[in-house]
This record gives sequence, C-alpha cells and structure tokens, in this order.
Amino acid sequence: DWSSDVCSSDLSKDFTRKRSLDFAHVTCLILGHLRSALHNELDRFFRQFPNDQAPTASAFSQARSKLLPSAFVSLLQMIVARYYETTPHVKWYGLRLLAIDGSTLRLDGVSASCRDYFDPEAAIEQRCGLARVSVCFDVANRLPIDATIAPYRVRERALAVGHFDHCNSGDLLLMDRGYP
Repeated sequence: DWSSDVCSSDLSKDFTRKRSLDFAHVTCLILGHLRSALHNELDRFFRQFPNDQAPTASAFSQARSKLLPSAFVSLLQMIVARYYETTPHVKWYGLRLLAIDGSTLRLDGVSASCRDYFDPEAAIEQRCGLARVSVCFDVANRLPIDATIAPYRVRERALAVGHFDHCNSGDLLLMDRGYP
C-alpha cells in the first residue's frame, strides 16, 4: 500500500506509469546488492525482462532519488508481518527469541553530505566518518524485525529503545551486557 512517506515527491507523478524503472524494478535493483559498474548491473538485471530495454545509469539514479529510506522500512515491516501470518515459525519454549545489538559503521566512499549528516565532527577531527546501526533480530527464524541507522552521536541504548515498539509480551529479548 502506497503512502506519502515512500517517495520524495508527488506520488501522482512518481512510479505511476508503466516504465522499465517502476517502483518494483528500482527497489529490486537496490536490494540486489549492486556490486559492479551501474550500467553492467542494469544490463544484467534487465536481461531477465526481454520486453524491457535497460535504462541508462542516469535514469536509474533519477528514479532512485525519488525513493525515501522509509520505503525500505515499510517493505521490511510488510515482509515481517507477512512472514508471521503465513509461515510456521520457530519459538523457544513458546517465546519468540529476539536479540538486539548495535555497531559502528565506517562511512568510507560515501558523499561528504552523508558523512556530515551522520558524523559532523569527523572532518574537524580528521578521521573517517562513522554512523551508528542497530538491529532487532528474530534469532530462531533468522529474520530481521527492525533495523536503524543514526548519527554517530546517538548511543546504542537509545537505538534499542526504538526497537521495543516491535516487541510483544510473548518475546524473550536478548541484549549484551552494555545495554542494561
């Protein structure tokens, strides 16, 4: 279901016409872990669709810019909900076994504006930019429940609190010794 927090501009214009770079194709390309030159990845991906010609790297970049990060958050929430509705899932003594952990991410190879957003002090201190990441994970079913990335100054405990919205009374939550 579309919502206004998925695209960066007017939904009546973005991803509404039948194009080779529709919402599904752009999302699949991004989630497919692009590893080589973008034009090579586009050619490889669009070989699966004989009626679609591979778009240019510029066209893909423009389409990608219309997606907000919240699109992927919404997709994750829909996938997790669908999984629990349709798949017999493993529980540990009747409890869903969840783990929360965080880490620090190096921001090598990202734009200066991205580094400045996540770690504005990095340039002043002449070091690599950093970001904070955190994941709530269903251990028994090997399923991410929630994930977040935040500026480096945000502590892991603060990010963990955001994951609590995805926990229920039938969950056993595991965290390492730094959280209590």
